[in-house]
Amino acid sequence: MSTAHVESTVNQLINQRMCKKRQMRWSRSGAQFLLNVRTAHPNGRLGRYTGLAKPGAIDRTPDRNLMLIAA
Repeated sequence: MSTAHVESTVNQLINQRMCKKRQMRWSRSGAQFLLNVRTAHPNGRLGRYTGLAKPGAIDRTPDRNLMLIAA
């Protein structure tokens, strides 16, 4: 299964929101936080920061930036 379509959609959204011509745009730090959350899901770490972690789940790669989001 290819993720090319999803990746293309995300890239378009990020490019639109980072464009200075738009009224609704993200700061660099806001965009970085979004990307951190986006990568936490496939890495299996998102549940830890949303309070939805399964009991006994192992977090193999802690991410300090995501801890800042959860705080």
